[in-house]
Amino acid sequence: MTIPITIKWAGNKPFTVDVDTAESGHTLKLQIYSLTGVDPDRQKILVKGGPLKDDAALDTLGFKAGTSLMMMGSSTALPQKVAQPKFVEDMDAAELAKQTQSPPGLENLGNTCYMNSTLQLLRKVPELQEELTAYGGGNLTGSLRDLYKSMSGTSDPIHPVMFLSSLRQAFPQFAERSRSGMGYAQQDAEECWSQIMHTLRQNLKPAAGEQVQSALDRFMGGKLQVTQTCDETTEEPAVDSIEEFIKLNCHISGTTNFMLDGIRDGLTDKVEKHSQVLGRNAVFTKKAAVSRLPKYLSVNFVRFFYKAGVQKKAKILRKVGFPFDLDATPICTEALQATMAPIRDRVREVQKQEEDDERARKRAKTQELASEVPATEAIDLQKEVDGLLTEEMKQDPGANHCGLYELIGVLTHSGASADSGHYQAWMKGDKDDWYRFNDDKVSVVTKEKIETLAGGGEADAIYIALYKSKF
Repeated sequence: MTIPITIKWAGNKPFTVDVDTAESGHTLKLQIYSLTGVDPDRQKILVKGGPLKDDAALDTLGFKAGTSLMMMGSSTALPQKVAQPKFVEDMDAAELAKQTQSPPGLENLGNTCYMNSTLQLLRKVPELQEELTAYGGGNLTGSLRDLYKSMSGTSDPIHPVMFLSSLRQAFPQFAERSRSGMGYAQQDAEECWSQIMHTLRQNLKPAAGEQVQSALDRFMGGKLQVTQTCDETTEEPAVDSIEEFIKLNCHISGTTNFMLDGIRDGLTDKVEKHSQVLGRNAVFTKKAAVSRLPKYLSVNFVRFFYKAGVQKKAKILRKVGFPFDLDATPICTEALQATMAPIRDRVREVQKQEEDDERARKRAKTQELASEVPATEAIDLQKEVDGLLTEEMKQDPGANHCGLYELIGVLTHSGASADSGHYQAWMKGDKDDWYRFNDDKVSVVTKEKIETLAGGGEADAIYIALYKSKF
């Protein structure tokens, strides 16, 4: 239950805080910190029985709407010792990330790494941030807008307490308590991703009405052409349909070694439904192929399954390789492959030329070739691709028209089950370096580190991959 209470801050004007009584004292302090700048460790909040403790359950303190609490504490930091100069070569990964103005991390508010990693991965989509900026509503979508706004222009960690509160109000399963009764339970990052995406698809729509395509569907949603045929009789006519998707699943079996193989496996399924010809339920084969590729493609590695014996989502530890450069045409319909082929081939030619130019530049140790040839090719490529686009393609700027992607983000899980362990996000930087988001700790890692995230044990294993169209 959420109620408004008044905070009387010595020497300042009283202010109101909306408190979720299912939260802890630490969460309330974080809310106050976001409004006053007073660090939680420096807050002294008086409640019945003495100062408010971090682990105090707010629903045991008798709060009612309009309750007043006295707070003491200063937002002015204590004088710090003058830091000694430190050279770049002497910095560790975290210090280097801060020195280079890395993106901000998110504080863990108690088993919230699943949420933090999801939010960091979604933030890699600038079109989403643009849509959120234009959104004037509240609730979960408005909280995400405000959170991303607070993350702009800073490298300091952010306390996502308001977004967490909105998430738990919208989806109460994320407010589940741990089995020990102390604090909140760990949750599944993919479930968090799916629920946030579902909400954004519903809310980020033009005012024209519910039938208008969501902004999220334009640049993150794809379409499947599905055909269902009956396995038990050839007289049953095949049924064709179009289905939308916001992510593709990579199914992992005992023979799955690569991501694209797992996606292919997931596009074929067996279903049981009524047969008009047989007059009873029968087995049908359901085959799908992608008929529209989005600009941003997310892939869920289906690593967890419910294990009744232990009542947990057990983890599939198998190593599954994922590409930094993805050609998605093999999973597309023949019609889409045919329309994308000329664009894909030309993009590949120019990319190869750029790579050759870069190698030549390094050999010659001169900047002229790198600064002139690639730029000219890029301009020519844009003109050529515009000429290759069909009228239908021109009307769909949020789609990927070449079938080629580059990896820009990864969400990983370490541990043995979805409801335990730890989640992290890994994001591509401007060049070949990547950022590692371990809650509030942000560090710089190499591309070689990302290559180790394919799984094979309980260490960090890829769970969600985010790809961006190369053109």
